[in-house]
Amino acid sequence: MSSPAAQGSSMSMASDQISLTAEVGYGEGCKTWGSMGMASVEDHTAISEACSTDSPTLAAPWGDNNNNPSSCVVMHWSSPSSSNVVVSTLPKASWKGESSHVGSKPQCLPTYFLNAFRSHPYSARSRLDLSFSLETGGSYPLSVEVVKPFEPFTSAVALLVRPRSSSGARALGLPSTFVVKINDIRHSIRDELRYLPPWSPSFEASLRSFVEHTKQGTSNQCGPDLEKAWDDETDNYQFRKECYDREVAAYHHLHTLQGRYIPRFYGTFRYPFKTSFRSSAVPHGADMAASILDFAEGMALEYIDGCNLAQAHSNVNIPRADVERASEATLQIMKHLRNLGLWHGDCRPENVLMRSQARHNPVLIDFGISSIKRPTESLAQWMATHDEIQEMRYVLSEAGMHIESPQREFADPPNGYIYFNRMVERKSKEWRERFYDPVQIDGPGYVGKMAGRHMVRYEDARWKLKPGVKRVDDHRYD
Repeated sequence: MSSPAAQGSSMSMASDQISLTAEVGYGEGCKTWGSMGMASVEDHTAISEACSTDSPTLAAPWGDNNNNPSSCVVMHWSSPSSSNVVVSTLPKASWKGESSHVGSKPQCLPTYFLNAFRSHPYSARSRLDLSFSLETGGSYPLSVEVVKPFEPFTSAVALLVRPRSSSGARALGLPSTFVVKINDIRHSIRDELRYLPPWSPSFEASLRSFVEHTKQGTSNQCGPDLEKAWDDETDNYQFRKECYDREVAAYHHLHTLQGRYIPRFYGTFRYPFKTSFRSSAVPHGADMAASILDFAEGMALEYIDGCNLAQAHSNVNIPRADVERASEATLQIMKHLRNLGLWHGDCRPENVLMRSQARHNPVLIDFGISSIKRPTESLAQWMATHDEIQEMRYVLSEAGMHIESPQREFADPPNGYIYFNRMVERKSKEWRERFYDPVQIDGPGYVGKMAGRHMVRYEDARWKLKPGVKRVDDHRYD
């Protein structure tokens, strides 16, 4: 049996309960996922005793890809306040019961540290003290309260917030609620391309120690593992920083589309971390260490009340016609981006939001990997290699959210309309009747013709576009 690959988890702690939710599977690319559930401190103690360990432990049966229980996944941590969770497994023969008790001490596989914080600093009703950047230079402080974290966090921490001071919000041109995206690499997704340990107080302390040793010229005392860990963190930060800068640049470049096709952009800010190390550690100023350990940059955006196209597609309460019209309008947005010389780079239904009150007017989000036409490049040159209309159309069609637009009638010498007829007739009857009318043909509808020294079949068109139908190459899109 291969070792479990821990994909992500979260832990919360009440006075008498410890909750651990984890997505765990076997091997690379596993498709089996599970939730570890909740147990009381007393239950953890009982399980720990059964496992012959001194640490609180949570155990649950785990199955193979057919969900047949074959082993027991065991998670334990050194204390209820610890952030580091060790994952082990027990063969089925050595555990008993459904999920509570383990029959023998676990045979530990290599340790995996899960992202199992008791909490993060972005829970509802948390206070964040932000420092907004002013276009005239300088900064403006504003405290906000978290209304809702949009979890799970992905490339950035996304929160719905409200200002604690209405006068401060008015001074910055902010509405009563808005979204903040914080480039906090501690709590956003840890780089999928390399193994990065979950952020924890002990891990942060190690990084701070390495930074101080480096400044003092004694980094050789830290060992190669810690040096590699710091290098990985700086690589991850630089990538996330580049995505952040690209997104800010995209919103500035697309200022004419804000509020209609993309969210309004209200500005950028800095969020200083409230860390327990602040009292004993010297802030790092404006260098790389400070950007990782002391603060995070962020942006304020308009809150779009609604759901994304992927969610809307599976929601039986949202009419199919609304999803299709929103999908169609999304292609118009991609046309606007193309004409303004911006490439989005991440065409997915999840990046298109449907407004609750205006479902036919979607909004495109997430410009973290976008790129902008160079000033020396003509728009025609740009459009030749950066036209995402077809890509978005394909993505939405494959996801079943966009009805594929028809093609105009086309003939292909020397076979006439044979390939056009086959293209139309391979589609569903519903699609065909939506866009085409049959052509009345006298006779068989085909003739034999000589093409060079060979006889070929030449077909007449058996279908014609209905009047007023929008074609795939309609100028309103392309």
